Amino acid sequence: MPAACIAIVAATSSAQTLEYVGDTTGLDRFNRPDGISSLSGFANNVPYEAVEIEVTETGLYTILSDQTNFGERWDGYLLLYEGGFDATSPLDGLVAINDDYFGSLLPGTGIGYSGIENIQLTAGTYFIVLTGYENDDDGPYQVQASGDGEIRLFTCFADMNGDSQLNIFDFLEFQNLFDAGDLAADCDEDGALSLFDFLCFQNGFDIGCE
Repeated sequence: MPAACIAIVAATSSAQTLEYVGDTTGLDRFNRPDGISSLSGFANNVPYEAVEIEVTETGLYTILSDQTNFGERWDGYLLLYEGGFDATSPLDGLVAINDDYFGSLLPGTGIGYSGIENIQLTAGTYFIVLTGYENDDDGPYQVQASGDGEIRLFTCFADMNGDSQLNIFDFLEFQNLFDAGDLAADCDEDGALSLFDFLCFQNGFDIGCE
């Protein structure tokens, strides 16, 4: 199974902006939705890439995707899921969808651009899914997500600061969250912060992130 691979372009919490690049070429396929409650009848085997993010504050957010920056223009499709993403049940958790963007925040409009503007999100976990309009639509893309709170790219729990590296700064981030009583440090997901969360985090750090 080909593995999804993304690269962070910028992650600046002060600007509450996350940018990353990805590529759907050769990845797993699914039946893409064509609306919040319906599946496409023709785009039923489309490559996709799902990226997990964390939104730290409830507020308004914008997610933009540019499929023209890498020497080709392909027809992308942008989806946003809340709480989880299951390619075998692609309507579950779907909260927003866009094919061709016609706003003013990207270099162009129409085919090659997708965007979801000013959507109200509650603090929590979301999945940005990039796919194609038709079964043979795939390629590289760049996503920019911004809003009222910090947006963190989730790679694995031990990567607490979302920079795709495991180091002392992840320990410091975990310690700060724990000391602040933030349940983002609830590694064992029992609804409380305790010594077991430290042990859980340490184990995850020792194992590493794939």
